[in-house]
Amino acid sequence: MSNTDKKGQALIEIILVLPVLCILMSMITWFTRLLLTRQMLLTAARYGTDMIYYTDMNEDQIRQEIRNYLTDKSIEGRKLNAEKLPDDHIKIHIYRYPTITPFNVYQPINFETSWVEIYYEFSVPTIFTAFSSFIGNKGDLPDKIIISARSEVLAGTGAKR
Repeated sequence: MSNTDKKGQALIEIILVLPVLCILMSMITWFTRLLLTRQMLLTAARYGTDMIYYTDMNEDQIRQEIRNYLTDKSIEGRKLNAEKLPDDHIKIHIYRYPTITPFNVYQPINFETSWVEIYYEFSVPTIFTAFSSFIGNKGDLPDKIIISARSEVLAGTGAKR
């Protein structure tokens, strides 16, 4: 085997391996973005339940605070796209524990929770869609992935009226 044959073999191996490495690195980067976004949503949901617990804000005010927390221009680093956070993607349920009076003190306690759910939509990169045609049937991979986070606070544990 001559030296030129070895160079040709190495070139062919690189040509075959390089696309797989590029796809693998793209997948790692994309899934890391998904995990970081999930962590941001979870932090924002906890921020929302803290506002339910410690303030008298209504659902619309809390929704706007959460949106600002995730998308404000003053944020340094990663921020989310405000267009992907419409009102129906930030769900808030506030249950204020009723005031106890002498007339309802013996009624059973309803332990409802106040909660915040946030949904964020990611488009699947084209390279993954193209790659999926090699490993399975076309259409197996969804066009969009929705990431969600939820935080709850038990009503009656100090939430203000």
